[in-house]
Amino acid sequence: MNRRLKKFLTVTAIQMIALTSAAQNQKALIVADATNRLPLAGVNLTFNHGKEGMISSPSGKIEPVSKISAGEITLSCVGYTTYTLNLPNFGQLPDTLFLQPVTIGLREVNIVASIAPDPTTPVTAHTLTRQSLDNLQAGKAFPEVMRELPSVYATRTGGGFGDATLSIRGFSQENITILLNGVPVNSVENGLVYWNNWEGLSEATSTLQVQKGIGASSVAINSIGGTVNILTKTTEAEKSNHISYNYTSYGAQRLMLGVNSGVTSSGWAFSFLGSRSTGSGFVDGTDINGWSYLISAGKEFGKRHKLVFTLMGSPERHGQRNFELSKAEVDQYGLKYSKDWGYLEGKKQNLSENFYHKPYFTVNHYFDVNPKLFISTSLYATTGTGGGVYYENFSGDYLPQYRTSQGLIDWDGVIRENRMHEDYYISKAGDTLTNYSKNVLTDFRANHWWAGILSSAKYKATEKITLTAGVHARYFESSLWEEITNLLGGEYFIDDYAWTAEGASGRDIIKKVGDRIRVDNGARTGLLSAFGQMAWDGTFTDGFISASISENWYDRVDHYNYVKNTDAEGRKKLGYDIKAGISRSLTPNHILFINGGYFNRAPYYKFVYPNWNNIPAEPLKNEKVLSAEVGYLAELPNLHFRLSGYYTLWKDKSVLSNEYKLLENASQTRAMITGLDALHYGLEAELSWKATDRLSLKASYSIGNWEWQNDVSALLVNQANQIVDTVNVYAKGLKVGGAPQTQASFSARFNLIENLTIGGVFNWYDRIWASFDPAGRTNSQDREQSWRIPSYTTTDLSITYKTLFFSRETVLNASCNNLFNQSYILTGTDGQTHTENDFRGFWGYGRTFIFSVSMTL
Repeated sequence: MNRRLKKFLTVTAIQMIALTSAAQNQKALIVADATNRLPLAGVNLTFNHGKEGMISSPSGKIEPVSKISAGEITLSCVGYTTYTLNLPNFGQLPDTLFLQPVTIGLREVNIVASIAPDPTTPVTAHTLTRQSLDNLQAGKAFPEVMRELPSVYATRTGGGFGDATLSIRGFSQENITILLNGVPVNSVENGLVYWNNWEGLSEATSTLQVQKGIGASSVAINSIGGTVNILTKTTEAEKSNHISYNYTSYGAQRLMLGVNSGVTSSGWAFSFLGSRSTGSGFVDGTDINGWSYLISAGKEFGKRHKLVFTLMGSPERHGQRNFELSKAEVDQYGLKYSKDWGYLEGKKQNLSENFYHKPYFTVNHYFDVNPKLFISTSLYATTGTGGGVYYENFSGDYLPQYRTSQGLIDWDGVIRENRMHEDYYISKAGDTLTNYSKNVLTDFRANHWWAGILSSAKYKATEKITLTAGVHARYFESSLWEEITNLLGGEYFIDDYAWTAEGASGRDIIKKVGDRIRVDNGARTGLLSAFGQMAWDGTFTDGFISASISENWYDRVDHYNYVKNTDAEGRKKLGYDIKAGISRSLTPNHILFINGGYFNRAPYYKFVYPNWNNIPAEPLKNEKVLSAEVGYLAELPNLHFRLSGYYTLWKDKSVLSNEYKLLENASQTRAMITGLDALHYGLEAELSWKATDRLSLKASYSIGNWEWQNDVSALLVNQANQIVDTVNVYAKGLKVGGAPQTQASFSARFNLIENLTIGGVFNWYDRIWASFDPAGRTNSQDREQSWRIPSYTTTDLSITYKTLFFSRETVLNASCNNLFNQSYILTGTDGQTHTENDFRGFWGYGRTFIFSVSMTL
């Protein structure tokens, strides 16, 4: 062998060794969204002339890259532009590849919504992609897609369509900011989110991110438990159509249609997503008749301007279950039992029924001023019309106390009593009134509208520092009233205005169908806030500091308590917050982070006028929250691990128990509490592991300690919102109820064969204390904890098969929730003895099956 040949072979060998070493050192290729830099799951990578392929994991990883041969490789994913890369040799594959979404305004809405795009963002964030949502949500209410996350508890409570609650780190719904495309949608009056008004989100959501604790959004001013950032599908730039259908074993069904025009010759693109829901609920008497729609239109004006219009809504009517059950009632009548309904004249009549339509309209303008400056402006407006079926009582037994032998409402008995009783009432004018209805059916109407503008500017000052500033203005107005819909056999109903500020004042106390009784008031509130943030992105250190300030004003009008001077004396209140976080990369794969914040939150409207009249609370206190969190994150090949600890001290908290719920009898009350202090702290851990190319595993665990810190006083209120007593409430040392203080989850997804996947989720919940009833905590010697609800587990299973049907991509899915048919209690209210005997609550669903099919058209 001559010297030249030896030299050539030596150099070639060295190059091959170097390339092989490079390929071995790079264990995974990460595929991410180019707009928000979030990892993409389900991306198909093909090579060797399309004969071989791999699929990205839930963390966006394709591995091992040593399998990929040189030549042309192609990456494709639904909703993204196909990416082609010519690879000269297998040692030159990039670490990360970004795919461009085929939607208009997706990058911009991610910026507006403050989506945490990177593992180094110093907040605890969990991101669920569209694929994750499809895997999780079969047969569940929308918040339940978050149940696998540590310290998150989402339940369907009573069991009606969309009737769900959400808790994060022990903080209930009104203390969690819900952002829809970056705009807060919590109720202005009470902070709640009525998920049945947003039922279309099940199909309309493209990405959902849960940011625990202080969160990364500057506009989220009440993120005490966390922030749920919901991004809806924006206008698709490519033409496509799809349809899906699902059916449950208990009779509910849903048909959904999606249509995308693609970019037309005029430059506009239009998208439509609609669904129809009908059938029975798992719980008796909770039938559903609903629609949902999402309509969007978008256009790019040159390279610097984009305009996106969105209209969404979910008009629906569904039966509810509001009355909590005892164990004896569940044992006697079963898990599907509801005390809220019966048969009226041969037809189902539910005493708890919701009917509502809340269309939500936004106009978003995005302006790329230059490579450094981006300005976004969102105009939004919504109007809500509807309410719920209710009842009112004038004398005698409350309507829910009339029962048949089957435990249903005895509507015939109610009608018989209204027609045949011989009671009489002498009015202040001296008239003797007879033949009146003791109980009547009503509609409790709650109409409102609100509108606002949210505008922000993001400026990249240097390569490492980004500045954001903006303003948010909003106005809200509501009208609440109750009107008689059915006299139930009597000739009229008596509303004697006995508890009003001015009495009857000449008003007719005889009321018939269509007349307003007991409630006729409205709210007017406004908000003006400014916010700013500085973020830096360093080589090893990332961080942010942000602050906001808001002016809140409140006003009230009351046509029931007052005749002449119906307007209240308005109130104003200032609120502010400041928060910061920093993360440090110890190595490229190991990160430490810490964050903290202080919130001085102005009260919700309902706490400004707590006496159900125009007299405002004095003194009007802000709630104060101090929060901190520290954590560790490891991002290793095939493995993701996070451990975090949190501490939150909350002072001057206000609570309204049994809010907007029917009361079952005269002994029950609502309670208004102010000045409560609470301490929440705990640990959370989560692990994701891609064990093989076919098997992915996830696990999480959280443990907390949440307790009330002081004793307070409360106003007790009856069914007619009349104050009946003021009592001392002894709450110090009681556990915060309503959510598990220990929980764990384990899930697995396994590709059995090509296009066939089986997945399972196991959840365990423990240390759940019943919520305490303020009316039952008035004995200073009673310091016993509320009844501890038994721990429970649930197991859900799903099978998904992808195929072609008439040359159309088709996905078939079969799911089973509560596979082992476990009987368990979700949540409830403690009784006088703090035992199971007088506990009242809601039990979970039994075993249910859901079958679905979706197809591209």
